[in-house]
Amino acid sequence: RVRGVLFSTSQRYNSTPLQVYDPTTMKTFLFLTLLACLLAVLVAQDTKKCKKCHQRKYTKCLENGFKASIEGCKSTEVEMKKKATKKCTKIENKLKECGYSCPAPEPQPEAF
Repeated sequence: RVRGVLFSTSQRYNSTPLQVYDPTTMKTFLFLTLLACLLAVLVAQDTKKCKKCHQRKYTKCLENGFKASIEGCKSTEVEMKKKATKKCTKIENKLKECGYSCPAPEPQPEAF
């Protein structure tokens, strides 16, 4: 069998090539395909956005007394259980990765 040439099983003795390809062309094609896939993955990881479900869960954690380490976040003076604290810490870490900061409190309109 000649490298780079495929033969049909019915034409094995005729030695008539069914399809001819160049091994260097195939290697180049595979390399470019892998490079494109890698680039797509890197671009997708670079544009992380905070999920709204994490933001809502974090707000509930703050309402339930979780001590926030993100700037601008205020919590209530309620004690949390250890398991709930772990869950809220995981959510907080995910929000830190995407650069989340608590929204500034809206100013109350002054009464005249």
